[in-house]
Amino acid sequence: MLIPSNIASFKFRLNIEWRNNPPHPVILHHSQASPEAMVGEVPSHNFHFLLKMRELKAAEAKFAALCAAIMRHPITIHDKKFYPFLSAKEIKSRVKTLAKAINQDYKDKSPLFIAVLNGSFMFTADLMKRVVIPSEVSFVKLASYRDMESSGRVNQLIGLNENVLGRNVIIVEDIIDSGITITGVLDLFRSLGPESLEVVTLLRKPQCLEAGIDLKYVGFDIPDKFVVGYGLDYNGLGRNLHAIFQYKD
Repeated sequence: MLIPSNIASFKFRLNIEWRNNPPHPVILHHSQASPEAMVGEVPSHNFHFLLKMRELKAAEAKFAALCAAIMRHPITIHDKKFYPFLSAKEIKSRVKTLAKAINQDYKDKSPLFIAVLNGSFMFTADLMKRVVIPSEVSFVKLASYRDMESSGRVNQLIGLNENVLGRNVIIVEDIIDSGITITGVLDLFRSLGPESLEVVTLLRKPQCLEAGIDLKYVGFDIPDKFVVGYGLDYNGLGRNLHAIFQYKD
């Protein structure tokens, strides 16, 4: 899976070329024209740049095709098979929508995001890229999963160094399963005196919300099936997958 890093490196080199040799106005005007049609119409360095742009587009298309192919087939992690469930494109679109809502609701409040590790790291990173209002982010950790079932225990948070008194706090979760863990987390934060307290979660299992928590920001409601990818793991593996896969009996 070297394609993503290669594309990023290629884009970086193109950016340097752009700075050193800005594209000729003809290129900008004929952005859809083929290089062959523009021979003699632009300086040589711009012709080279246009060829590089075509190469980049081809690489991106190849990577997109690879991702689509992966999403058509199940993957095996340890002893289990997981099937495509949510694509990277679907996740990206939903994260963008959640960020837009938060930007609107907290535009004058400078919220403090508290991400619960480990599962939320990808979601948090992508969400924060799209949060454009003044804000802070911090990370805490607790353990609630063993193998494929939630233990249901509420453990003490580790790594909370920020003073949340009087702050507008948003807890960032990867998935709300039984609701028992997040209830404990919310109780702990309420005792610290925040001005407001909300949760943004990528995934929610409605039929498992035994605690009846009202969540303001939810990415996807999903069935009661175990999922991996995009930060979520199965016994340590699968967090690096760009999409989300679901276990089926």
